Amino acid sequence: MKFTLRIRLYLILIALIPPLAVMAVLYQSSLDEQELNARQQMHEQLSRGLILKTQFRSDLRDALTEAGNRYTNLVQLRSYSQRNRSHNQYLKQLNSDLNFVELVDSFGFVLSSADRPSLPGEQLLLSESFSVTANDNVYSVVEYDRGGRHAAIAGTFKINDTTYLYGGQYLDEKILNLWAALTESELELLFEEDSVAMFESFVRMEPLLVYQTDSVYEARLEGGPGDGYILRMKFRPGNSLQILSSLLGVTSLVAALSVAAAVLLGMFISGRARREISNLVDATSRVAAGDFSIPVMAYEEGEFSQLADSFSAMMTHLQKSQKQLAASEKIAAWEMMGRKIAHEIKNPLTPISISNDDIYRSYIEKLPNFDQTIEKNCGMIKVEIKRLTSLLDEFIKFARMKPSQPARTTLQPLLDEISTLYTVELEQEKLKIENRSTRRFVHIDSTTIKQLSINLIKNALELDDINKINVTIIDDADKLVLIVEDDGPGFPNDQLEQPFQPEMSTKKGGSGLGLVICQRIVIDHEGHIELYNKKPKGAGIRISIPQSDG
Repeated sequence: MKFTLRIRLYLILIALIPPLAVMAVLYQSSLDEQELNARQQMHEQLSRGLILKTQFRSDLRDALTEAGNRYTNLVQLRSYSQRNRSHNQYLKQLNSDLNFVELVDSFGFVLSSADRPSLPGEQLLLSESFSVTANDNVYSVVEYDRGGRHAAIAGTFKINDTTYLYGGQYLDEKILNLWAALTESELELLFEEDSVAMFESFVRMEPLLVYQTDSVYEARLEGGPGDGYILRMKFRPGNSLQILSSLLGVTSLVAALSVAAAVLLGMFISGRARREISNLVDATSRVAAGDFSIPVMAYEEGEFSQLADSFSAMMTHLQKSQKQLAASEKIAAWEMMGRKIAHEIKNPLTPISISNDDIYRSYIEKLPNFDQTIEKNCGMIKVEIKRLTSLLDEFIKFARMKPSQPARTTLQPLLDEISTLYTVELEQEKLKIENRSTRRFVHIDSTTIKQLSINLIKNALELDDINKINVTIIDDADKLVLIVEDDGPGFPNDQLEQPFQPEMSTKKGGSGLGLVICQRIVIDHEGHIELYNKKPKGAGIRISIPQSDG
């Protein structure tokens, strides 16, 4: 948090202490009133729940009566050709609002079912208080269908002396959400088979009475002993909007004036400090960008003036150190390049010198097969000269290599271009390129990253004992990560210790500049490159490039 912002916050807190103290006193005196209002609100919610429960049962009774009458009419009106139709075909024509409907006998055995074909022949498992032959009551029951277990309200309708229509509706999520919204409470279903001990504790609650458990108020709205489930209502203490309105009415003016005075005072004090701090921040930004030319000047005398003078002295010292370091780095780089060139030129000079001596000796001594000797040795000299030319071309290309210029772009077109170059290897499954990044855009230089990827893939393909090369791109927090792994012999230990030395090359005739070029591209992207060996075998290169968006 900024220094100036902390000053303002401290002053605001100090200004808020008096009105908060007044609010605390008023709040304490209002607790009893809040408790009374909360209980009144809970009883009103419970009354609404009872009305909904009664209406639900009444609607179920009407639906059962309508379904029973429709079934009776369908059976009576059946034609001769329809007399052999099963009862469940008539049940399916009822089109009632019931979730389930069955034809049962007076003992509760299911004769036919429209929605649950596995029930016929089974006896309904109902509570002791449920009577199949009772036409005027509905009951709380637990029912099962293809969707599993359901809390339900069910009842019967008498068709004749031995046959009854049994049906009901589920207390499903839609119904419970509607009841919860209308009663402004929380509803929770608890089945006896899930937790017998908890179920028994709720069963002991008298129905439609409010009980307090810790900070929660609750009541049993539906279900009970022998029903298999309980629907309970949970109430939270009434909101404190009324109390807060009375508190704000008394303290709002005091709080507003106090906060306004604190803000104005904080802006005055922090504004002066912020001007000095911003001056130093701007100077720090210039130093970070490499500009050491403008000294820091303070606006006022005092501690900030001393800090500005110290900062200016540090800038001067850094400028000198930077020039010395840059010169040292250039000298070290050219020394390393010089050693590399000398080392690489020395190697082909030896066979060139031997070939030249062989030609001269054959000429002086008039040896036979002089033509063949000239042809063989000139060919050797030509090969070594070509090797020298290739080496010098690589160094020239490295010296002329332009810095990377990262820009916002998409990743997939770049991967498609690389895949086109290695179609055969991809088809042979020797190479696998996988993009696991979810970024829509990345901040890279497509040209140099393509060059880097091709260099790494080409180096791996040119090694012996390589059967599989995996190129994977992933996201790691705020970085884009490129991983190239193979199942080859791995890197030598000396190369892992000094991975980016130009002398290091594992290929015959290699210049050793491949990883150096890759390192330069990664550094241009302000990233990091790491070499490692896998177990039991194989080598890997991990490149991380920071990303600010995407």
